[in-house]
Amino acid sequence: MTQTAMNAEVASISPIAVAEHVLSPNMRLHTDALIAYFQRLVQAGEDIDIAKSYLQTLHDISHFVDLKSCLVSDLTGRREPRLSRETLLQFGKLLKDRRLQARLSRAALGKKTGLSEATIKFIETARTRPTRGTLLRLMAVDELQLTWADLAILRELPLPIERSTTPQEHNRAGSMNWYVTPGYDGVRLVEDLARFLQGAGGLVEQTSAYLDHHSALDYLAMTRGSSVTMAHHSKIPLHEIAKAIIATNAGVGLNVIVLGAGNGVLETKLVQDLIAMQSKVDADLCLLDISQPLLSVAYKHAVDTLGGIAGMHIWAMQGNFHRLGSYTQLHYQPSSRTQRTRVYTILGCTLANLDDEVQFLMNNLNAVARTNDYLVVDLQLGWGRTPDEIMANDPALQGEIPKATARWLEGPIRRSCPDVREIHMTCRLDPAPMQGSYTLTVLANVRSQSQGDRMFSMFRFRRHDKHLFVRTMSELGWDLVAGPPMAREDGREISAVLLFRRR
Repeated sequence: MTQTAMNAEVASISPIAVAEHVLSPNMRLHTDALIAYFQRLVQAGEDIDIAKSYLQTLHDISHFVDLKSCLVSDLTGRREPRLSRETLLQFGKLLKDRRLQARLSRAALGKKTGLSEATIKFIETARTRPTRGTLLRLMAVDELQLTWADLAILRELPLPIERSTTPQEHNRAGSMNWYVTPGYDGVRLVEDLARFLQGAGGLVEQTSAYLDHHSALDYLAMTRGSSVTMAHHSKIPLHEIAKAIIATNAGVGLNVIVLGAGNGVLETKLVQDLIAMQSKVDADLCLLDISQPLLSVAYKHAVDTLGGIAGMHIWAMQGNFHRLGSYTQLHYQPSSRTQRTRVYTILGCTLANLDDEVQFLMNNLNAVARTNDYLVVDLQLGWGRTPDEIMANDPALQGEIPKATARWLEGPIRRSCPDVREIHMTCRLDPAPMQGSYTLTVLANVRSQSQGDRMFSMFRFRRHDKHLFVRTMSELGWDLVAGPPMAREDGREISAVLLFRRR
């Protein structure tokens, strides 16, 4: 076929087929990452039924994308070369060697991956070419220690976004990527918390709940082990938020500044969506958190997901985001010719944990945000307007504190006060500074041998009225850009994600 004829044939392809050809790599990126994530959940025994149902759906999506990609490849003449038997034998031998090293029978490996013994045998003996879904299942088995490099011999699972190859990009990726803010002393913070908890009682500062490694581990166990949290995260329409940002900033460099990184899952997903909509990646992701263990988890997740992508820079800053004005690395702009779009995020219900979100926005964020900067926040919505209505309807005020939450918040007390005999957790309804919102305060009633009964306010959660929140944000200089609807539960909206732009 001549080049002219080929061009004419490609030009005749429908716009839908062309769009699928362009979108398939990004769909693969997201689907592959999710498959690996849910496979790990199944192996860890966490929410097995939910994870398995998601896995099946994701495998179906992956298969569908492969079929569509093959169709478009046929139309455009860009077929992948057929694999030789020698290549299949090479991978089959690699898989068999790894399986035997891990002391796994084919039946045992089949149980871990959900594949049949016959499928594993056929791959090891080069009688079949493994599908993308099969390779992802094998990669998720830690004992096999399969890497992307191992799969490269099959020319499968190509990284859908160009990886860094230039010296400049290598230098950028290898540059300083973790900062500790001036005056930060993690050991002293933990010591101060222990002395406070050995005292007569009082208000525990919010960030103390994540400071030490034990607290961070309990927090992560609480969030990862909650099917409610997983379901909530899956319903957050970050893709729509990303579309609204890119709509007026296509081709412009992005600086995403994460305030309160937590485990970094939502923020990394937002960046994935943002860069997937750009023809060329030029993005800087900064993760800021006061908790070193949580920050390390978030940073690792971001690097594992986005690391090595050409034009993508990831770095972490350990510090208190109540002092944003002193962190010049976050808001420095060298010249007007290098203006970039800045996106601040306060996700994972971090805003709901602030003691006074109005003061934070007015005196901290507004001090560093400039015109046209974006802010992405998620909210837990209120269950009523009057105290009686809230008491009757808010699930947090019904029954006992969940065991995982209690274990997380009790931990610092038990580690700081070895003579504690009993800790009883309760939830109290309190007022809040923002109009239309209210506070849920978790109280710890502590009994110990050496002291009398004491009470600590361990943590505060905030519920908001979405419409009044938007109005308050407008008064503070932030205009609503997007507020895509979230899936409802029991006929009501219990959470929201909102995108604002600085006026």
